[in-house]
Amino acid sequence: MTFKLSLFIFLIISITSCEKNDLSWDLEKKSMTPSVETLRIISYNNSETSVLSEVMMDQTEKVIQRGICLSLDATPTISNRVTIDGLGTGQYESRFSNLDPNTTYFVRAYAINKNGVSYGQQLDFKTTNVAGTLPIISTLPLSNITASSVNSGGDITSNGGSAITRRGICWSTILNPTVSDNTTSNGSGTGSYTSIVSNLSANTTYHLRAYATNSIGTTYGNQFSFSTLSSSSPPTIASLIGTDNCSSLSGVNSSYRRWNGSSYTYSPWTISNSGYSGSCWLAPDPSLTGTGAIGTHYVQFNKTFSDSGYIEFWLNTSNPGYNNIYPTIYIDGVAQNTPVKIGGQLSSFYFMQVRSEIILSGIHSIKIEFNGNYYIFKIDEIDYFEY
Repeated sequence: MTFKLSLFIFLIISITSCEKNDLSWDLEKKSMTPSVETLRIISYNNSETSVLSEVMMDQTEKVIQRGICLSLDATPTISNRVTIDGLGTGQYESRFSNLDPNTTYFVRAYAINKNGVSYGQQLDFKTTNVAGTLPIISTLPLSNITASSVNSGGDITSNGGSAITRRGICWSTILNPTVSDNTTSNGSGTGSYTSIVSNLSANTTYHLRAYATNSIGTTYGNQFSFSTLSSSSPPTIASLIGTDNCSSLSGVNSSYRRWNGSSYTYSPWTISNSGYSGSCWLAPDPSLTGTGAIGTHYVQFNKTFSDSGYIEFWLNTSNPGYNNIYPTIYIDGVAQNTPVKIGGQLSSFYFMQVRSEIILSGIHSIKIEFNGNYYIFKIDEIDYFEY
């Protein structure tokens, strides 16, 4: 009897102890403040800065405010200058303006829930002492998304009073990519430019935006997010939706090499349809004897795709002793990667068939451009496919 009573008392004490421990753990968890990190300074100039931060955990109490605090003194708090950048978990970008030039500032992220405020690690930066502002840039829409590449670009409408020294596209698998991540370099100056992002991983989500740099600093355009295709092969079996024998297409020619009786000369040649149209598109017109195609020639047309697809066409670029050359395909003014040979022969005087990269749904301007010195540039048939 004594043994049973002792065992009963032991069990009661054990259960009570566990309940107290569980209760203590729950109270501690409910009283925790958020977990927040100051990730990096994205950019700064003589009067502005941009900072990337992240709320990692909001525990059991939701984050009701987050942002960046800034001060001239170390260890800034929410009693100093702050931004308010939404609520909840995840990454966010904060911007400060009206800063003084040539001045050191301290920043750190903050996040608030019902239990209080938490801060991330402190970062510092020094504004520049150069007159002017950051460039103004927008990111061009994406096109030709494949398993390993995408086309985009930027449009710089203002250089901020200082020459653009670098421009291009930056991308990453995390939000808000910067020039510290992957980049293309597309020259200098204002205006629009196109850029091909390559060597991407298949079936992966990326974030992309244009950038421009002047003496003040680097600024970024709007961000686009996209996912690459699962493989370079078509995702499903495509259906033939149309064929064009090119009789209704138009192109623009440059100049042709013409025989004058003793040597070849360069002379302009233009006709109303800017290229020979018959059963195929051909440069130069076969009725003009003693001629050859010199320089750049293209055929251009509009096509509506109801769904994603691609084009295939037969081509020939005859020149004795030389193989056929691959044309460049432009979709809405953006060059695709080199088309893939899917039929025929590469040898000159033989036709070969090529296929474009994926073309997204919508109305597109399609341009097939040849560049070189050949007897002819010829397209025999264009087939349109959709998935």
